[in-house]
Amino acid sequence: MSAEQAAAPPPKRRSRKRAAADEQAVTHIPVADVATGLNNRTVFNPQKLADLAASMAEHGLAQPITVRPRGAGRYQLVAGERRWRAAKLLGWKTIPALVRDLTDRQARSITLIENSHREDVDPIDEALGYRAYMDEFGVGEAEMATAVNLPSVRIYKRLELLKLRADVQEQVRKNPTLLTLFDLMTILDHNRQALALRVLISKSRPPSLAEFRRVVNDFKGDQDKEDGTQGALFTADQIADMWVEKFQVADQAGERARRARLPIDARFPAPRVKDRRQWLANQMKDWADDLAAAGYDEAAAAIYTLTEQCIRDNRLEADESQWTEYFT
Repeated sequence: MSAEQAAAPPPKRRSRKRAAADEQAVTHIPVADVATGLNNRTVFNPQKLADLAASMAEHGLAQPITVRPRGAGRYQLVAGERRWRAAKLLGWKTIPALVRDLTDRQARSITLIENSHREDVDPIDEALGYRAYMDEFGVGEAEMATAVNLPSVRIYKRLELLKLRADVQEQVRKNPTLLTLFDLMTILDHNRQALALRVLISKSRPPSLAEFRRVVNDFKGDQDKEDGTQGALFTADQIADMWVEKFQVADQAGERARRARLPIDARFPAPRVKDRRQWLANQMKDWADDLAAAGYDEAAAAIYTLTEQCIRDNRLEADESQWTEYFT
């Protein structure tokens, strides 16, 4: 392959005005003269990288990488590491780049913004990026959120992941779709995180958020009363064994794992509370109507009272347009 063939192919045709602006800003620099160093991202999906390389080979590089000069003809990568890695896979000798004079803070901000707004960002890498930025520049979570244009709660939740033990963090990397479950585990100490992880991976399918919240709440309750004795840790181990067994039984029955179950009176008509498209308060009211129609007036009155009180206390919402007989 010649040097010309190994260079980046030209991008698709653009308007004259856009092309003129790009020619002023974009330059082709040697791929080998670019070094990383700002990016906390460590996870690059090989297949997605190969797909990107194939797209670049066919269509060229639609968006140049961003670098800053570091002297002696060298550059530090600021944004576009996946594109740079794909160019290396293709054997490109040069790559289109925006060369910008940036301070350390400006450069890190650009890198974090690019990573944080990606759909496939690794949560632990993201958290480490925020922590490194905050430590280096002495800023808090609010300033960090402003720098990357994200809600403060996003920054807080990612930083909380760094409280997880190393093996749990590795599971976060491998199973990012279970992030909300791992978020729950951050309130536990490392011993109970390990036990909670054992419960989590004991299921044939991922538990629901409600199921796993019960597990974590049990561990947290035990943790809050721990006196530092081996007996307390043994209790936590018993909690883990109990939930592993409950999940196994629930999986076999096709039901949700529960800590406790309330009694059901078989005399009453079965409640109609399974339509997720309808407000729960409306479904409770429908069931109360069924109870009243079946002659269980006191039971119906209790459900009406509970539903109305929950609505008044902002515990439930309802579509009251269906309740024309009760309009005031």
